[in-house]
Amino acid sequence: MGKIKIDANMLANALEDHNMTYNWFLDKQTGEIIMCADEFSKDQKGRQNAEKIEDQPERFLCIEPLESHVSFGAMEDFIAELDGDESKSALVDSLNLAQPFKAFKNALCNYPDVRQQWLEFHNQWMLEKAKEWLHEEGLDAELFNGH
Repeated sequence: MGKIKIDANMLANALEDHNMTYNWFLDKQTGEIIMCADEFSKDQKGRQNAEKIEDQPERFLCIEPLESHVSFGAMEDFIAELDGDESKSALVDSLNLAQPFKAFKNALCNYPDVRQQWLEFHNQWMLEKAKEWLHEEGLDAELFNGH
């Protein structure tokens, strides 16, 4: 069997999703990323996916989200690359607030150009994390941009 093709954006989203209501899985045969819900969920498709996974567990691989300290490190790395100006100071301050992820995103709203730089940085950073995850899982896959 050749390389499976996986939507890089879907994998990145799954690696970032800390929603406790759903779990994400990779279909090792098709490369599809699917969302799975528990039996109490009202999401019929998510429940159907759960049944599919229960029927063929060896076919699916659970995608655990990145630990928050890893994602926090991405924000720190991005800030380190900025020139020392008002935006850098505001972003550094945001990381020291009670909800740093939310504060960071809110601070970016005040600096549209820096926000655009963050989005580009973050997309590239997540692509690297997706590649690392595939390597760690021993999967021979090709990532494609599904957007």
